[in-house]
Order: sequence, then structure tokens, then C-alpha cells
Amino acid sequence: LEGDDKELASKVIGDRKTPLRAAFIDLLEARKSVITIMKADAPDPQILADAVTHSEEAVERLNENFHGLLRDITLGLSPEGRQKIGERLSSHQRDWQAER
Repeated sequence: LEGDDKELASKVIGDRKTPLRAAFIDLLEARKSVITIMKADAPDPQILADAVTHSEEAVERLNENFHGLLRDITLGLSPEGRQKIGERLSSHQRDWQAER
């Protein structure tokens, strides 16, 4: 991105970086907890259910933060800037048709 688009993206990323990073770390810790509990010889079903729920909630927070960042950036970009972001996102897209 260039010019005003770059300035906007930098501002939004700066504003959202801390909560996005916190949500990501929370997800990693929640998933690590689920794995640890699942490896136990006889995990308490309620503790395992709580850990899975925490992981699900962490995914939701990460998703909200990421899509909030994406929304805040793309709504303010020029058409050219939006195209660049779209191209970048499509280059990382999985081939869902091939995976069916």
C-alpha cells in the first residue's frame, strides 16, 4: 500500500495490534490446555469440556479482532488499495474445491 492507504493501514494496525495479539496468545494457550488435558490418563470430562469451551471462545475473540481490523482498513482504502488487499488475501486462500 502507498500514501493515504498505507497511513490508514498503519494506524488501524497500531490501534488493533495489542488486542489482536492478546487474542492470538489466548487461543494458543487454550489449545495447549486442551491438548494437555486430552493426554491425561483419565481426564475429568467437565475440565475437558471447559477447556474446549475456552478454546472456542478464544477463536471467536481472534476472529472478531481480525475481521474488525480488516473491516476498519478496507472501508477506508482507495479502490486500488482494496484490490491490493484482495489480491494478497486470495494468494493465501486454500483450494476448497480440491479439498472436497
